[in-house]
Amino acid sequence: MIPFLLFVALETRVDQVLSIFENDTPVVQYCYIENIHDGRGFTAGKAGFTSGTGDLYQFVQNYEKARPETVLKKYLPELKRLAEEESEDVKGLRGIVKDWRSECQRKDFEATQDALVEDMYKKPARGYQKDLGLKSPLSYLIVYDTLIQQGDGDDPDSLKGLLKRMGKIRDEKKFLEKFLDVREEILLNASDPSTRAEWRESVDRVRALRRILEEDNFDLEDLHLHVWGKNWVIK
Repeated sequence: MIPFLLFVALETRVDQVLSIFENDTPVVQYCYIENIHDGRGFTAGKAGFTSGTGDLYQFVQNYEKARPETVLKKYLPELKRLAEEESEDVKGLRGIVKDWRSECQRKDFEATQDALVEDMYKKPARGYQKDLGLKSPLSYLIVYDTLIQQGDGDDPDSLKGLLKRMGKIRDEKKFLEKFLDVREEILLNASDPSTRAEWRESVDRVRALRRILEEDNFDLEDLHLHVWGKNWVIK
């Protein structure tokens, strides 16, 4: 069992790395919202909730429970439709950028995002880590980042699809080396044409993780990242 303060410090570092990967800054971007044209509609918040995959719909549902008067609740019917159809259509979400940013300074807004990320992504990532026999904070970061970007579906580009290509490797470092090799291949040659171009441009995140692994920095101490042509240090 990791002591509580060390757990908090680890989660803070993991959040900072993901924020660099997603938003080019170590400061978590709760207010972020944009259509990045990756086949998933609007991408928003600290973990990149999207209108086309359902987690943005789930967030607004949860946030309405915390703040029933939120202006975002008017988008729930359209977000539900988009989630059910897995649609990248954003025509019915006019105004959501302004309304999202008007809400994002509220305390409940950040807390609701944190709780949803924990339930939808961090807990499952820890579950995968345990099932795979992986122990290190680095393995948690790698699995979590993959889950955030590639999802947990049944398609060949997902985390599940990646793991089907792994085979059995007992040594943790060798497993992670092969994992990152397969992940890079997926990002460079995604089977989904709607994400292919965007994912090719995102391969830096895998190479940054590979450098941490090559340094044997399994405990994520004093991270040195080179991503998107910039150097970052997380202590």
